[in-house]
Amino acid sequence: AQASEGPHLGGGHAEVTARASYYAGGGLPGADVAWQVMAKPTTYTPPNRSDFIFGVWTPWWWTRPIHDEAGKRESFQGRTDGSGKHVLRIDFDGVEPPRPSSVSAEGTVMDVNRQAWTGTAALLVHPSRLYVGLKSRRVFVQKGEPLVVEAIVTDIDGTAVPGRACKLRAERLDWVQEKGEWREKAVGQEECALTSGKEGQSCRFATKEGGVYRITARVADDQGRANESEFRLWVAGGKLPPRRNVEREEAQLIPDQKDYRAGETAELLVLSPFAPAAGVLPLRR
Repeated sequence: AQASEGPHLGGGHAEVTARASYYAGGGLPGADVAWQVMAKPTTYTPPNRSDFIFGVWTPWWWTRPIHDEAGKRESFQGRTDGSGKHVLRIDFDGVEPPRPSSVSAEGTVMDVNRQAWTGTAALLVHPSRLYVGLKSRRVFVQKGEPLVVEAIVTDIDGTAVPGRACKLRAERLDWVQEKGEWREKAVGQEECALTSGKEGQSCRFATKEGGVYRITARVADDQGRANESEFRLWVAGGKLPPRRNVEREEAQLIPDQKDYRAGETAELLVLSPFAPAAGVLPLRR
């Protein structure tokens, strides 16, 4: 199986081709082809832009993704032509929220002896020709300190694209009970509009309350196709959902940045499941 050349974009399409031939040569005509096409959200960082966050960020100290979304699957049937080939066209509908997708097309051909042979083609589908990246010098701040976030707009190859309108939104997430379960829900938001440059441009967001803040940036290309990136920052003083069961709870440690040099000071935000509390912090190097 082989896919047509990219880049593949949302709203467009691609073709995947299954080719079946005998060991001795020559195509396998009139053979049944069963296609399984699977699509799921993925991440993509443009080249040389690893200092920014693109897509949905999972903190490096977490063991599970923030959004663990199931993919979509579709099945198709066909028959090879006289040369042993079958072509399947895949149309890429838009997704919301707009994110890159990993698409896998698996073609299974049944030969004259009723044996099945399978080939797979993989594609990366970009939601837009533009990407927006985010970064912040600190992962958490004290209540009352502003959250300072930088945003940059690039093309698929990582080249900065100045002069683009970009919107950033900061939402504080709070725990609310819905249908007997505690869920995170946005309870307030602040927006910031900026114009992209050759370097990252900054937005500042106020932090009147402690807790988790979700920062979302959105940009659109000339055809109106949108792309989003999202990450989280912490403000000291937030609350956690109450526990009604007898279970072992844990304290989360959030470092203010990922890397440090000799002579620098690291700060850790301790998310305690209860307060007031006393703790012991052992350090090992």
